[in-house]
Amino acid sequence: MEVDMSDRSSFDYLKNVVLDYLKEQTTQSSRSTELYNISEEESANDERMSARKKNRNVFSSIANSFTTISTTNPSSKTKRQVYLMGESFGGMLATAIAMNVTQSLPNTNTNNNDWDLAGLLLINPATCYDRCKLASEGPLVAEIPSLLYPMALLAKLVPLFTDEYSFPQLLLILRSKGLPSIIDTPAREAYMGRVAFSLPSRLKFMPQETLAWRLQEWLTVGCQFVNQQLQQKKQQGGGEEPLQNVKVLVIAGEKDKTLPSIDEAERLMTVFPDCVAHVVEGAGHASTCGSRVDLAALARGRFPNLAPGRTSMKEEAASNTGVSFGMEKRYNGEEVGLSPLLYWSKDLYKECKR
Repeated sequence: MEVDMSDRSSFDYLKNVVLDYLKEQTTQSSRSTELYNISEEESANDERMSARKKNRNVFSSIANSFTTISTTNPSSKTKRQVYLMGESFGGMLATAIAMNVTQSLPNTNTNNNDWDLAGLLLINPATCYDRCKLASEGPLVAEIPSLLYPMALLAKLVPLFTDEYSFPQLLLILRSKGLPSIIDTPAREAYMGRVAFSLPSRLKFMPQETLAWRLQEWLTVGCQFVNQQLQQKKQQGGGEEPLQNVKVLVIAGEKDKTLPSIDEAERLMTVFPDCVAHVVEGAGHASTCGSRVDLAALARGRFPNLAPGRTSMKEEAASNTGVSFGMEKRYNGEEVGLSPLLYWSKDLYKECKR
């Protein structure tokens, strides 16, 4: 599923596709080789989606809808462990979903579907949007005269997402002087190259009206919803805490100027009983998942039931400093990067038809 930069669909619609995908992928059936088709799911869910669109608080209706979806198929015998991961706004949405799932059946992370919620990984979660710089700067840019909007977007908002290392590390990659430590095979380098080629078509200009809508209906409403849920849980007492039996990992960028991510990580460690945090050195908001962190290794270290592998960054990458932190010399020792002609070769690329 792709969401266009100008898209203002309701959360109900977007979330339904994701949740139904999760349900489809974890359902035990003979259809294990059948590809997921969004159009079929949309048709099946038209009535449910239309009903939810009537609810003004789309964030609440979507997050609550997860409880309904997760309590089907009670005859399941073997359950699959599921880990939810979300970055920025996605982290806030993942938190809301996780809380609704665990609240449906107190004192457990078990539901009646074919899966169990085993862990929650949050990267710079926007659960702190109500006290961030984006909340004060964003609405002003969204309301500025339209002729000034492009300049205000570049001058006021874009700098909130960057850091001092992003561009220099990109130059290292382009000059074949280094690669992120996880790019250690031709297949991974080819994938990185394909993603780079796709960026011009994906990073399109966001219309002013869409920015205003998302700041309010996604971030403001979502932040209020999650924190109200946390407050209600605290007031209810009874010895039960939010996500009581769910392991939580919060990853925060040290130089995040968009959100107070380190403060939020510290707060969430006091909210969730089994929560730990990791700070990514020198990383801004947009690059916390970049070359300065080995996300898969951190996840394995926190969630031991994941597939085996490294639980920390490679030694060379971790020992480097400054712009080279998290980077390594090319895996093949060559001074020239992989040819773009090979990015889509039969050995390095396999098309997945839907």
